[in-house]
Amino acid sequence: IRHHRKPRKHWPPARRQSAPHGASSPRLLPLIFPPSTSAPNETPMPSPDPDAAPPPLRLNLIGPGRLGRTLARLCAQSARYRIAGIAGRTQLAEAQAFIGEGTVCALEQLPPAELWLIAVPDAAIAEVAEALAACGGIRPGDLVFHCSGAGSAELLAPLRHHGAQIASLHPVFSFADPAHAVGSFAGTPCALEGDEPACQTLEAFAQAL
Repeated sequence: IRHHRKPRKHWPPARRQSAPHGASSPRLLPLIFPPSTSAPNETPMPSPDPDAAPPPLRLNLIGPGRLGRTLARLCAQSARYRIAGIAGRTQLAEAQAFIGEGTVCALEQLPPAELWLIAVPDAAIAEVAEALAACGGIRPGDLVFHCSGAGSAELLAPLRHHGAQIASLHPVFSFADPAHAVGSFAGTPCALEGDEPACQTLEAFAQAL
């Protein structure tokens, strides 16, 4: 048995309410969107210049001896690099005056930098690398290098565990007189060894000096 339901009727039928006397009936207003959301006097942001030079890379120098201060001075004279910090045991004020820039500070206080040059005597490179790794200042992607011709980049292996690229750059050059070395370093052949991306960066570094 099927039951067919009839539509329910309401009684008395609902009356349509009319607007009070003298009141206008409601009307819909069209939505109008402004053509732009920027303020009339707002200056548009300039588009980046594709020909603009990239910002200079920062370098921290550890060991401001004759080799270290010479390379740092050449960096300071280049538009592509800047000296951020200088750390060492001796000759700090003299080295800073020779380089012309950079903040003298302890190893654990060195500022952030993309490049880290460990220019200490060969026998101290591994020790300094371990101390630098313990400081926690190395960021992933930073490049740490030394300039020894006797030791490999693996002397810096503790820093690789912190995400650093490691390499060695050995200039075939005498740094006995830093003032003379600054003026005659251009064109010096350099031996590169270490992580491939780091060697590519240091090749450009050597050419810029």
